[in-house]
Amino acid sequence: MSRAWPLITFLCASLLPYAQAQTVDHPLHIGAGVKAPVLVKSVDPDLPEIDPPVHPLNCVNFYIVVDSTGGVYDAKLMKSSGFALVDAAYLSAIREERFRPGTKDGQPVAFDLYMDVCVDPV
Repeated sequence: MSRAWPLITFLCASLLPYAQAQTVDHPLHIGAGVKAPVLVKSVDPDLPEIDPPVHPLNCVNFYIVVDSTGGVYDAKLMKSSGFALVDAAYLSAIREERFRPGTKDGQPVAFDLYMDVCVDPV
């Protein structure tokens, strides 16, 4: 059963310039004329009932790679909420999200991002 929790999501793109090949194996970072991807389809996670509820503002951190079509090519958990089922629900939702791809010189390119999701149960 899912439980709707308000959440705050922050997309924090890496700020280090990176000039390797524009493939998913070597995503670009902000800098050197590169524009970051923009989230266009957010997916709500199917969160499990947890007793006791997650503490307010318990944050989960993910590393994601957005490919040149705007799909999520890879997503990894970097910091857990402390609840494996919550982490898995967010990871599954992130993998379904869509982005307007990042660009370099007007051409779509792969890009990596760090995403923080802070859960505030009500």
